[in-house]
Amino acid sequence: MSATLRMSTRVAAADDAISTEVAGEAVILHLEDGVYFGLNEVGSRVWGLLAEPVRVDQVCTVIEDEYEVDPETCRQDVLRLLGELADHDLLRVVE
Repeated sequence: MSATLRMSTRVAAADDAISTEVAGEAVILHLEDGVYFGLNEVGSRVWGLLAEPVRVDQVCTVIEDEYEVDPETCRQDVLRLLGELADHDLLRVVE
């Protein structure tokens, strides 16, 4: 998936990904290819927000509020993480 993600893009976790939390971090398994993907605490929080379709800017608002990060840094980091999830087929764009 090489869709361009924008702040207004609605995204959600891929249907064929399962995850669990281990010591505050998320471990995600892509069922189709059997690849595991690990996320730190903040990444795990982002992953949790993807349980239901959500706009990228809404994800950023939550992360900015909960982790006291400046908006530009948050935007860059969230878009980078979502891009990595998309590259591993763990993210879907919701129309």
